[in-house]
Amino acid sequence: MIEQDLIKDGFNRWGYDREGYNREGFNKNGYNREGYNTEGFSKDGYNREGYNKGGFNREGYDKEGYNREGFDKEGYNREGYNKKGFNRDGIHKETKSKYDARGYDANGINRDGVTKEGQQIKNFLGLKEKVQKLASGEMSITDFIQNSKISLDELIQFAKKQKYNTNTIKRITALKKDYERYKKKFDKDSYLRHTILMINGNEVRPSQNDVDRCIRYMELNGLYICDYTARKTINDYLNGRLPEVDSMYLRTLEEEQQRLSNEIKKINQLENEIPIEEKQEVT
Repeated sequence: MIEQDLIKDGFNRWGYDREGYNREGFNKNGYNREGYNTEGFSKDGYNREGYNKGGFNREGYDKEGYNREGFDKEGYNREGYNKKGFNRDGIHKETKSKYDARGYDANGINRDGVTKEGQQIKNFLGLKEKVQKLASGEMSITDFIQNSKISLDELIQFAKKQKYNTNTIKRITALKKDYERYKKKFDKDSYLRHTILMINGNEVRPSQNDVDRCIRYMELNGLYICDYTARKTINDYLNGRLPEVDSMYLRTLEEEQQRLSNEIKKINQLENEIPIEEKQEVT
């Protein structure tokens, strides 16, 4: 029995009293009568103030009121910004305006009044439409390049995730070669610095005038301009296969000269309509 094991001072041969506490007031598990160990923490790891060794209470906040991620109960950090980067006044940390870099406010609404979820739905439907139109030929690869923020590879992955049929995926995958050909933008300065063509057996370096004429020709004809199409057009022009380039260029110059001439006439007419008295005041 415990009483029989007790000696004069109330502790048994192992140093514990009737309640199981030693002279320092701790039981065999290392806790005192209040339930705290020698370090001052309870079995569930909290001290008398209610904080664990990491300095956080049972709700996960420190003495200053911030959680492990550095945010308070309202969701703001020590600088006053929430996870989205907005302060309590709805101003974004980076843009210094009510909208973040993607155009959404603190409530997730853009300038058009559309939420992120709504935009995601629009994006999702837009991608599905692109898959269908590319596969059917209703949309050309150049139209896709001009009107898409994603690459063809990303669209193919989207189609696979949405479990489109094999034929649809094959059709858009077959466009990869054309996509690579047409996606590169034309760099006029680089082209002029590094390009030498073989024209009738002679090396010819395209001039800026040659390039400008061809680009203007493409613009007027609504042709898609990229590195591949621009190079091909310039090459055809210098090889004499596009005589209409010069005629169209000259015609546009004449039209521009005529437009300027008409503008000058209008200005002269307006000046002639000003009363002599007003002209004298001006001079």
